[in-house]
Amino acid sequence: MSTINFSIGGYGAEIAQGRITKKAAEFWLSDKMSDYFYDYVYGPDYFNDVWPDVIVPKYAKLSEWHEHENRGHEWGATFDGSARLTISNDEGDLFYGGVMEFIDDYELDVESEECYPNPNEYTLCSGNYEKGSFFEGSIEIDGEFDPTKVSFGIVEFHKDDLIRRVLYDGEEIDNDGSNGTDGKSLDFEIIIPWA
Repeated sequence: MSTINFSIGGYGAEIAQGRITKKAAEFWLSDKMSDYFYDYVYGPDYFNDVWPDVIVPKYAKLSEWHEHENRGHEWGATFDGSARLTISNDEGDLFYGGVMEFIDDYELDVESEECYPNPNEYTLCSGNYEKGSFFEGSIEIDGEFDPTKVSFGIVEFHKDDLIRRVLYDGEEIDNDGSNGTDGKSLDFEIIIPWA
């Protein structure tokens, strides 16, 4: 038996999507309130401290961005050229390079799930974009490490694809956490129904 360690870092995000009412959406998209939307969704308590004279009616009140998640909430490295993969064992690195490079080199499977806004609803889509470590996990294997037995699971959001899972020989590797990330930017958007 040997232990194989997997680490994924680079750029990534925490993405949340949740339904909001038409009245709330129209309020925050109005010319009068759209300039306040970012501060409000970032944190309603923060907003009330900074803008005490701005009145938000009950029907337009929203919780913090990450609590609007009934249409999906995920965190992970971005599935693009920026994600870096390290695979190692007790003797050192077995692979260090881009996730996409590793997938292409070994013609690996990528399982994809979709998590898009409902076309019949108003949806708050929020993203906290970060840089750092997003996946740290290990697995015990028999025999030699075979890179062709690695696979990845991603989730496709409104604007972003995130690496959600790492598997070896069909077994999902637990993400034991990360070595930390630094926030780089926030993005909030109201998606209007299009169906």
